[in-house]
Amino acid sequence: MSENKWVMHRAGLINFWYYSDEEYHFANGKLLLRGLNGSGKSVTMQSLITVLLDGKITANRLDPFGSKDRRMEDYLLGEKDIIDRDERTGYLYLEYKRENSDQYLTTGVGLKARRGGSLDFWGFVVTDNRRIKQELQLLKTEFSAVDGQEERIPLTRPELERLIGPQGGFVVRSQGEYAALVNKYVFGFATVDAYKDLMELLIQLRSPKLSKDFKPSVIHEILTNSLPSLSDEELRPLADTIENMEQTKQQIAELLRDQAALARLSRQYREYNAAVLAEKAREVVQSGKSRHKVEQAYLEKSKERQIKTQELIQQQEQRLVYERETEVLTRQKEELDSHDVFKAEVRKQNVEETIRVIQQKQQDKAAALAGKQQIEIREKSLLTREEEQLDQAETQMLEVLDELSALAAENCFTEHDALAGSFEKNYAGDYSFRQWKQEQSTHQRRLEDILAKIRSHIAAKREQHEAAVSAEAAQLAFDSVREAARKAEQEFFDNRQEILAALYQWITACREVLPLEAGTISRVAGAVQQLYEGADWRSVKEPVEQAYKQQEDCWRRQALELAVQEQQKQAERQILTTELAGWKTKKEPEPPRHPELVATRNRLVEAGIPFAPFYAAVEFRAGVPAGERERIEAVLGEIGLLDALIVPRESLKKLPDGMIDRVIYPEPAILSATLADYLEPTPPATGTVRASDIDEVLRSIIVNEVEPAGLTAAGAITPVVSVQCGTYRSGIVAGRAPTQATALYIGQEARRRHREQEMVKLEAAIAAIDDVLRGLAAEQTAVREEIIALAAVLDLFPQAQPVEAAYNRWQDKLRESRVEEENARRKNVLLREIMNKVQVIMNQLRQVSAGLQLPLGEEAYVAACRQAAAYREELYKLELARQTYLHSLKNTEQTKLRLVEAMDDVNALKGECLVLAGELAKYELEYQHLLALLVEMGAADIRRRSGEIIRRLAELPSQMENTIEAMAQCKAALSELDRQLAGLEEERIFSQQIHDCWREIYAGEAALRLTDEQRDGEGELPEPLAVISRYDPASLADLDRPKLAERLNESYYREQAVLVEYRLELNDLFTEEVAVPELPPAGDNESYQRRVSLLKQVARRKQVTLEYDGRRVSPPAALALIEQHIAEQQAVLSEQDRELYEEVIMNSIGRLISRRINSAEKWVAQMNDLMESLDTSSGLAFSLQWKPHTADHDDQLDTQELVSLLRADHRLLKEEDIKRVVRHFQSRIEQAKAQAAARTASFQQVVKEMLDFRQWFAFTLYYRREGLPKKELTNNVFGKFSGGEKAMAMYTPLFSAAYSRYREAKPDAPHVISLDEAFAGVDENNIREMFDLVEKMGFNYIINSQALWGDYDTVQQLSICELVRPKNAPFVTVVRYLWDGNCRRLLYNEVS
Repeated sequence: MSENKWVMHRAGLINFWYYSDEEYHFANGKLLLRGLNGSGKSVTMQSLITVLLDGKITANRLDPFGSKDRRMEDYLLGEKDIIDRDERTGYLYLEYKRENSDQYLTTGVGLKARRGGSLDFWGFVVTDNRRIKQELQLLKTEFSAVDGQEERIPLTRPELERLIGPQGGFVVRSQGEYAALVNKYVFGFATVDAYKDLMELLIQLRSPKLSKDFKPSVIHEILTNSLPSLSDEELRPLADTIENMEQTKQQIAELLRDQAALARLSRQYREYNAAVLAEKAREVVQSGKSRHKVEQAYLEKSKERQIKTQELIQQQEQRLVYERETEVLTRQKEELDSHDVFKAEVRKQNVEETIRVIQQKQQDKAAALAGKQQIEIREKSLLTREEEQLDQAETQMLEVLDELSALAAENCFTEHDALAGSFEKNYAGDYSFRQWKQEQSTHQRRLEDILAKIRSHIAAKREQHEAAVSAEAAQLAFDSVREAARKAEQEFFDNRQEILAALYQWITACREVLPLEAGTISRVAGAVQQLYEGADWRSVKEPVEQAYKQQEDCWRRQALELAVQEQQKQAERQILTTELAGWKTKKEPEPPRHPELVATRNRLVEAGIPFAPFYAAVEFRAGVPAGERERIEAVLGEIGLLDALIVPRESLKKLPDGMIDRVIYPEPAILSATLADYLEPTPPATGTVRASDIDEVLRSIIVNEVEPAGLTAAGAITPVVSVQCGTYRSGIVAGRAPTQATALYIGQEARRRHREQEMVKLEAAIAAIDDVLRGLAAEQTAVREEIIALAAVLDLFPQAQPVEAAYNRWQDKLRESRVEEENARRKNVLLREIMNKVQVIMNQLRQVSAGLQLPLGEEAYVAACRQAAAYREELYKLELARQTYLHSLKNTEQTKLRLVEAMDDVNALKGECLVLAGELAKYELEYQHLLALLVEMGAADIRRRSGEIIRRLAELPSQMENTIEAMAQCKAALSELDRQLAGLEEERIFSQQIHDCWREIYAGEAALRLTDEQRDGEGELPEPLAVISRYDPASLADLDRPKLAERLNESYYREQAVLVEYRLELNDLFTEEVAVPELPPAGDNESYQRRVSLLKQVARRKQVTLEYDGRRVSPPAALALIEQHIAEQQAVLSEQDRELYEEVIMNSIGRLISRRINSAEKWVAQMNDLMESLDTSSGLAFSLQWKPHTADHDDQLDTQELVSLLRADHRLLKEEDIKRVVRHFQSRIEQAKAQAAARTASFQQVVKEMLDFRQWFAFTLYYRREGLPKKELTNNVFGKFSGGEKAMAMYTPLFSAAYSRYREAKPDAPHVISLDEAFAGVDENNIREMFDLVEKMGFNYIINSQALWGDYDTVQQLSICELVRPKNAPFVTVVRYLWDGNCRRLLYNEVS
């Protein structure tokens, strides 16, 4: 089935140029304007095409030479010298008609120009089938204010809007809106850009012979551009895949960078973790050893106490022995005390004892003096060392101050100089570091705050980038869905237009069965144009259904009337048939009777009462004229005697009371004329009623012919009749009987004749009714056929399902579009918020960093923070150095005091030793005198015994004292042991608690599982001995945790700039107070304090964490995850590679390109068939070749080979062939990347150009002269052609280009072209062929020429208008002709 295409049908110009109101009619879409120069043929054509196609009214569009001299205002107002007009409103319109139906569509523009002022534009499209100059009038009639004459004035824009109405079409105010409407309703290009490309091509085609740039190379370019390219939507899968690959590669690069940074940080962190774990394990082991040592000491002291206790008991027993011996010897001594020898001996012993005591004292003092002298020497040596340490501490402070100054300069700590100066003045005195620490802490916090804000700014910038990427992706998604919605809308619109076209075809096809009024058609068309956008399908069908209903009601009323008539006739016929059957079954006719009368007479028969109706009991006497017979029967019928009962006199009494009937009671008249003179009795054969009974009745009815008028006088009961006049009187009633044709009931002959007449009349009436019934049946059949045809027509009414489905798809896409639009809006809002946030952070950064001479960058502030942290550490070192200095200073002073004290003690002891030496000499002299005295006294025995007693008594106190002293020493030793045991007990408990704390600290450290041996996070915690066993004693002793911490700190700050998105954190762990045991009472013991301090110090550690996948992990864990992620991303990239090159390129894009290339080759073949079939008089023929390019690089394929591989079934290709295609596109994509980097074009645009298959080929135009081989038509050869040959060479490919461009429009779009001075310079035979080419391509056209008539046999139909404008007159006369393919004839009255 061929398309019901739109064709140009009629064009009009109102108040434009020198036209007041002119129309041009097309013949099947074709119009030729001819005339002399200046007649207006070019102006007319250019004002219609392309002005009425896209509404563009720029000056270069109105001049075939492309100049800007002619403006639209000039065409409206005319030349000032010819027409004095300063303002004018005009209209241009173009009416389209469907080829196979009476559907019309009108597009047009309204223009209002003011001389020297602006030009108003409005465009309109009429979609409801109304036509200009028929249902729509663009001119209104008004009376001139100047001369009072009628004048026709164009409608203003508001008036046009009211005229067209919201459902009749559109009135828009911009050129773009108008072009979009024309494209939408007439041409149906997918995009406005494609429609614009068509306009540009039509402009070029309009006057090719006048363009200086036309040559074969330009034609090649036009032909190339006329091929349909791959759309962004078609390239989206490839672009998305490439973009995803680039993003994946970027992600992998970022991950590799992060991996390297994490590897460096993890290496330092692992070393630090191993050292911390080993250090804590070492302390656990050492604390265990210390605890064991204390336990051993406690056990040893316990044993020693047991020994001392036993010794004390022994000494107490010995003391008792000494006391008893002293008592005995004392009694013996008392007995000898009276002897002089004894007294001398006692004195000698006393002197000996004194000498011994003095000698002992000398020894003690000498020993004390030696000790004090040693102390003096030691303190002097110590003082020398303390003074050296003091100097070293002071030097260290100065060195730290220098380091602090350098660090302060590096991190811009400007308060350092003042603080350092204050320190230098007061460090030896009462100096506090609090202000210095506060200032430094404040400065460091400021740096950290700035660094945090810089990182926040970097994070915000990254977030901004991500938000921008996300917003761009959302916008792309929105654009994609919006494009899908646009296509769905176009599909809906096309379906609606198809429905409208089908509707007009239906109206045209069914107008004989269901004629629709113009208003109804307009309502239906308007409803279709608003279908599902203000109107539903019911609104479309309702006017038709109403017309259908009216038509159906009309037919059904007619059918009903016919049925009623038929029923009536059938009833009449039934009555007549019944009556006829009654007449046929009756022996004699009877007057009409009431049913009750019939019932009464049946009862009389049953009762056996004889009776006879009057008419049946009499007969006219012979000789009674027919007239009298008629009058007698009429009178008898009027007075009720005709069918009255004659009952024998004897039976009258038998009649039942209340009987419903008429009975004659005879009263025979005497000597009077009666009916007996006219009638004679005819008694029934049964004999039940006698002749005499009948005769009495006849004689009871008087006939008076003498005074018939006297009947109105006083009457009598006896009936009186006038046979001549037909009058009667009966009782109080008198009157005249109506005449009747003949007597019907009186007399058997009359009754027989009446019966036959009635039967004949009834049969004739039945036959007439039968004829009427047959006619009614025929009419009913015709009406039923009309109703069936009407129903069939309604069943053929176009269905709404395709439109409804398309509308639903459009609405679905609109909803998706709104969702994506909202998503894009939200993301754009978020992007703006983040951008504002970035700006706010930057402003804050500028504020908080004011005054700091540091670059506002992360690296600088990371270094500054690192230097500030180092400054803090150095300040801590300075504080420690000062403490060391103060400690050394204090120690020096104390040492000096001790030295002075020791020297004083030495001097005192030397004096005491001299005093003791003098006393010793004195007592030694006395001792010599006593020895001499004892010899002279001569009692050796007494002296011996007394000496023994005295000696023994002298020994006993000493022994007693020794024993007591030994007891005291034992008690003291026991007390000391008790004290030591108590101390050891406390130390044992303390050591156990310290050991437990170390084990807890170690367990906490090991539970972190931060070393390589614990990386899997499973299994039991390693024992401390197992940890330290990995180190040799020297390495274990050389563990320098502060140095490792410093390295970790440096690595942390160095890598933080790289790992900023992971929110790297360096925290002090286990900073809470460790639950250390209370110090023993000797808590001031430095050993305990050092152990507790060491516990607290070693317990703390630095912990590095970063955020990964929403949770905080250690650097090694993050490194493992990143390595896994890198492997996954590389797998994804590999998969994307495969998808890109095998699926996207080899399948979707490859097949699409193959189809486009196949289509293009087919198109080229068709063009060649057309061009090579031309038979030109010069023997010149043209042909096209679409040649594939060769490869640019070694790793790329020739176009021909590439196309052959793309055309092949990829499932059947060899692996090597696929790899070759892959390498080709990889090379082209890398080439595209390089081009994108070197140009401002986007990567996607360059990829689009790279995959533009049109650039893989080149058009080459060939020519061939008869008898000669085909040659390429180069620019040089083209320049040597004649004018006609050049025109042939140009028109042929350009018509092909136009034909190709129209292939992108919808199938029912008209293929419109225009030619200025068409085929000028081409000879007649070639012009015939050019017209044939135009006909074969199915173009609608407006062409103009001075000489052409267009009456060639290759032209089927052509409307020819000759424009006549004599001597630059302000008017144009149009002479119209029609070429019908056979002859050209002049048209006197053109019919639209």
